[in-house]
Amino acid sequence: MEDIYYSVLSPAQALLMKYGHQPTDPLETIKKFKTQLNSMNREFSKHTNTLQLVYDKRKYLEHNVEEEVDLKNLDKLIEATKLFNELIDKLSKEKDLEFKRDKMKHIQKIISKILAMMVIQFGETSNNAIKDIQLLVNEGVISNHSQDKIVEVISEPVETKKYDSISALEEMISKAQEILADLRLIQ
Repeated sequence: MEDIYYSVLSPAQALLMKYGHQPTDPLETIKKFKTQLNSMNREFSKHTNTLQLVYDKRKYLEHNVEEEVDLKNLDKLIEATKLFNELIDKLSKEKDLEFKRDKMKHIQKIISKILAMMVIQFGETSNNAIKDIQLLVNEGVISNHSQDKIVEVISEPVETKKYDSISALEEMISKAQEILADLRLIQ
């Protein structure tokens, strides 16, 4: 029962930490977990009940209120635990994706601002990033290779289908960080 208990408690606490909550005692974790899921406007009440059920079952066994768990109920509990952990995994991946998208948006803004400052040295910005980049290429400030990478990174909004996976976002973040390193070398 201990293994089942920690197999739901630890992931629930980890998910709460991703949402900015401090790890707490098990009973408080259940309350915060329910509150967090309700604030997300999702219908996960049966999964939050799994967390409560496992907690209660462990306490009953710990304090000898129940002597043993019958196998039929144990199978149901294990199945509910699997579904609960699938939910946790899904929500965790959603939060990771949201974090990567926010990071990419921030990097896109930084690159755009650096480019705008560089363009000001050679004239007025055209409010069109592609034209501004071309101006910097014509002036010999950045290479054609850098131009291609910059256009790829800043031209596509983060909300598009292209960035539906964490690996795609990580790849673009990596390219964007290379661009930032290149732009720092230029200045």
